[in-house]
Amino acid sequence: MRTLHRGVQVSRDCWHRKKVARSFAAATFVFALFLLNNSTARATALTEETRAALIKSAEESCFDGQSKQEANKSRKPEQLHAFCYCFAEKLSYTMTMEKAIAAFGKPFAPTPEEERVMHAVFDNCWQVNVK
Repeated sequence: MRTLHRGVQVSRDCWHRKKVARSFAAATFVFALFLLNNSTARATALTEETRAALIKSAEESCFDGQSKQEANKSRKPEQLHAFCYCFAEKLSYTMTMEKAIAAFGKPFAPTPEEERVMHAVFDNCWQVNVK
């Protein structure tokens, strides 16, 4: 268990999920800014180039956050990179141009369905790449 501000306790996995979700949200924000600056947000599906940029940004944000976690200090960087790539790559398939633009400049507030998907992807990628 980990104690957060206001005395709230959460399990380590739950806490890691929230950190990864925030990293993904930050990457989405950066990605949306990229889209708006380049005026490429006209199609629903992500292009391969755009998807690759999202994955790279999300993986870097995830790795940065995960590598700072005390619980991950003993893990090899390769494990964390593999986990973060898996998480970013799988979640990229749930992203559309419209979602990226809609998320721009707003606090990260996933819907219950998006949260369920993120937890499932997190658990799968963690099992495959870290444990």
